[in-house]
Amino acid sequence: MGEKTYTRALGEDARKRHFHKTERGKVISFAVQLEVKVEGTWQPVIRYDCAHDFSHIDRYTYAANKKRKRFNFHMLKV
Repeated sequence: MGEKTYTRALGEDARKRHFHKTERGKVISFAVQLEVKVEGTWQPVIRYDCAHDFSHIDRYTYAANKKRKRFNFHMLKV
């Protein structure tokens, strides 16, 4: 099983955080998150992941509210 985690700068006050886990060459878990720096602290803006046993998107507002939308697709076998 392999795991990769990294953060990429997208400018001075924005970055992308990435994580994925593979098993036998297939992705079994993932998260990709856009973060922005607000008053010196990194805050999530949007995150795609498969937590809670389904793929979905979380959108965050400035007031730290979160809205979740489930994706209706199945993982494809390659």
